[in-house]
Amino acid sequence: MKHFTLCGTAFVLLLSSWAYAVSVDRNITAEHVKLNPNEFTVSVVEGPDGLVAFSVVYTCPEPRYVVAHLVVKDSLRTYAESHTPSFTKNHSNTFHFSIPREMVATSTFSLGVSGFVISGGEAVPRPGTIENKLQLVDFVPEALRSN
Repeated sequence: MKHFTLCGTAFVLLLSSWAYAVSVDRNITAEHVKLNPNEFTVSVVEGPDGLVAFSVVYTCPEPRYVVAHLVVKDSLRTYAESHTPSFTKNHSNTFHFSIPREMVATSTFSLGVSGFVISGGEAVPRPGTIENKLQLVDFVPEALRSN
């Protein structure tokens, strides 16, 4: 009986560590932003260079480890990728990027958000991430969409 209890306890501990490391994908649409204005704001304009310029503001109530992922691509190939990590204590975090009109529908921007701890004087991300995937084309005014 003692062996069974010990194994059961070890199994529960193993499951709880897996649950702690779970990553979750969330689709962030214009409707989501409208309903949750204290989490994200997104503005889109035509830049002076003719590109579609995005400003995404993520608001977090406490310090977070944030990784911005931008992939600029068309239906055939990827032209640029950026993966920018940051340990932020800022309440508002702004991300600026521009994409050609014809690539807005196929390009992606996501913001991975995790907690972090200080260990040995260094910030260390905790396991588990909420990957906020913004549907870029959803935020672009009809006048800026490529035909």
